[in-house]
Amino acid sequence: MTDIPYLEDIYKLHFKNTMNVLFPNKSKNKLIVYLISILHIIGALVLQWGIFLKPKYLFYYFIYLLLILFSYYIFENHCFMTLISNKYSGIKKTPLYIKKQTAKNIIIINSIITLIGFLIPKMSLYTILKYIFD
Repeated sequence: MTDIPYLEDIYKLHFKNTMNVLFPNKSKNKLIVYLISILHIIGALVLQWGIFLKPKYLFYYFIYLLLILFSYYIFENHCFMTLISNKYSGIKKTPLYIKKQTAKNIIIINSIITLIGFLIPKMSLYTILKYIFD
């Protein structure tokens, strides 16, 4: 049987890499890089959890998803926030180690869920969860 690393060890390695890329110790523009990285983290959280917004906010979330998706095509499969951070930090790595196609698929799936929730508010995840937990 082939030995593979424990899942916890893989998570630890990815977390350490992400922190080193987003918040590098050696950078001339630490303040700018750290502020951009915090915005990057907030943007990633919005990307992940925005599908649970109230239906009246889903239109704005959909626009955000489209901007990110188009930026992948414009910048040849690179996130614009990563490119900005890399410019100021001098680091040429990415904090996201998933396949670019997987990232695009997540954005497309979130876009479909968002469109359904926006066009049919009773079918939004927010409304469904509110119904379940009320």
